[in-house]
Amino acid sequence: LVTSLALAGAIGIGLASSVAASKAAEADRLLTSAYDKLVYADYRAPQLVKDSIDQAEALGADPQQLYLVRALYLLGVSDHRGSIAVLDGILENDPDHVAALYLLAWAKWRIDDPADSRAVFDRAEAVGGAVNADEWFFRGLAAHRDRPSLAIDSYIRANAVRAAEHQFFPQAALPLARAYNQRMYAFRTDDVLADAETTLLQLINLEHYAAYPHYLLAITYRLAGEIAQARGTENDASAADDYFRAALEWARQGQLVNPDDDRPIMAEAECLERLGLFADAIEARTRAIAAAGQSRRCESYHYRWRLRYWAGDLEGALSDIEEHRACMPDSPFYAHVYPSWVLAEMGDRSHAIDEAKAVATDSPDSAQAALLSAAALRVLGETTHAQDTLAAHAVVVRFDADLVPPQTEQWVRLFYELAMGERELDELLAIADGAEQPRKLRAEAFFHAAISAFANGRRTEAIALLNDAVQCYDSEVQYTYHAKVLLTKLQSNPDWPAWLSTGTVGSGSE
Repeated sequence: LVTSLALAGAIGIGLASSVAASKAAEADRLLTSAYDKLVYADYRAPQLVKDSIDQAEALGADPQQLYLVRALYLLGVSDHRGSIAVLDGILENDPDHVAALYLLAWAKWRIDDPADSRAVFDRAEAVGGAVNADEWFFRGLAAHRDRPSLAIDSYIRANAVRAAEHQFFPQAALPLARAYNQRMYAFRTDDVLADAETTLLQLINLEHYAAYPHYLLAITYRLAGEIAQARGTENDASAADDYFRAALEWARQGQLVNPDDDRPIMAEAECLERLGLFADAIEARTRAIAAAGQSRRCESYHYRWRLRYWAGDLEGALSDIEEHRACMPDSPFYAHVYPSWVLAEMGDRSHAIDEAKAVATDSPDSAQAALLSAAALRVLGETTHAQDTLAAHAVVVRFDADLVPPQTEQWVRLFYELAMGERELDELLAIADGAEQPRKLRAEAFFHAAISAFANGRRTEAIALLNDAVQCYDSEVQYTYHAKVLLTKLQSNPDWPAWLSTGTVGSGSE
């Protein structure tokens, strides 16, 4: 009897152990499969792995493995703060978890926390950095926003490790192409053009990601066209035409691959805008808005309003500004600055001046708000009002308010003095050159200096300074964009704006 009971107990323990091992093995299989799909295929398709993650959790999956996959899933559904909480949990138990550190650095970028992102990135580097293909990929994502060369190196290494395992890594190839484009955009160089072409054609030929690589290749050729055009030689002009034609062709091929994807339509619109075909570009943006989800619809409103402004469709421009204001509710440009310029063009000067003044009154303690208010007023010809605004706010504003790196309190204080006429532009450019991201500060300085020159009748100087701001390429939501709005108006119409050329200015003007 004792022997029988012992045998039965042993069998029971063995069965329980076998069941537990089976559950653990199945949980590991589910999580490994989900991880591979998110990392090596497409983290933007998290719905494909949600059930596997939930099943693995129910089977008692290893917590660290489960949390890493869940963090990737949350990044895929754009729950960045949720992902940060999960990654923090991983790092509490394993502070040197390289993959989690790089993912956390990436997530911090996606919530616009660049300082923390870089600090976490440096932690990952300090504990040994990337070794495996997935870690190199995560490193590239973490560096992608502000260090394209570092991102490019990371994606190349991720692809190389995967290739040594006789595997293709499409998800590392895709952001590699995007990083090449970012380098072309930011530094105005076509030294990576051939690499970008090769990478994207490989994705297209292997039919990865449907129309998205077509869109990126169209962007690549459009950037190459802009770079060639800027060099200005006769041969470069011919090359630019060829690049722009290729950009349009790939954008339109992408639309054939997936008519429901708005991105190739946006690429077509961007190329048409660069060619000066504003009516055609507006039509393409309108098609992109119809095809887009809400987030990318915002991007097309961001570009269509200025196309309408340049083309003289002022009611349409105001409508698009209002649409995009819902996308960027904290933007003083969409709340007041852009509407003030359009309203002035429509002849509603009183309303335009009120909008320009509202930038400062909405944020009375912000030096940067006062600066933007003064800039908007100067474009309207209200130079006295602009100077009075700066003088009135100088004693109450906080110079450390609303800082965006690499801005510092000292920079904003000196910049305020520049706007007041108490500093020279060269002084600020010298300070900007010593900053971590000089082109962002230089773009801001050139923009405001251009506005002052414009308001004081120095039109040629204003155009040159606006062009300098555009050439900084700080981003498509910062001063590169703001300067382009005014530069195109000035270049396309020598009599613009009517309220300056005819002397029609408000009572507060000089």
